[in-house]
Amino acid sequence: IDNSVKKSLMLSTDQYTVVKTQEYGNSYIHIVGTSSDIPPDVICQGCKVGPRPRDKASRTAHEYNVTFDISNLGLEESQDLTFSIKYWNAFQTPDQWWVGFRVLLQTETTEFTVIFPPAKHPSPETIQFYYHDTKDHPYVGEQKAVLEKDDAGLVSKIVWSPPYPGTDRSYRIRWDWSVAPKHD
Repeated sequence: IDNSVKKSLMLSTDQYTVVKTQEYGNSYIHIVGTSSDIPPDVICQGCKVGPRPRDKASRTAHEYNVTFDISNLGLEESQDLTFSIKYWNAFQTPDQWWVGFRVLLQTETTEFTVIFPPAKHPSPETIQFYYHDTKDHPYVGEQKAVLEKDDAGLVSKIVWSPPYPGTDRSYRIRWDWSVAPKHD
């Protein structure tokens, strides 16, 4: 099948609380990326989406800026932003068996939830947590990860909350769907 045909879908729902910390700050830009050749569909109220030129700060093959207008916020005021992204044709090959989120600016807390499709639950032994700046690094901080398992002992859901994540990093979870679970 040609890589331009939409054959599989991953849905991401993102929620952020943005605090205006500089008077001149008029927009908040979030970067989304994909390894698929099909651009993601970003669904939001009042945002603008455009391709991001590839440079040394790129974390994936294809990146997009999602820009929100925060010019009406006063200094130290906050605004909750919620948007959804449809990623097409992800998870087709082992090098695409990962998901992540990018932290651009300083934050105290994050929470990342992955819900696997029922027919694609990975073995818990294959779950890896890492971050990516210019390359992959194992995540060695406080884990704060909860793995929910199905009746067969496979992972159906992951909730990961790395505290005080570093800025300009992508935090990622990797798995292997091809490894059979170990049974006693």
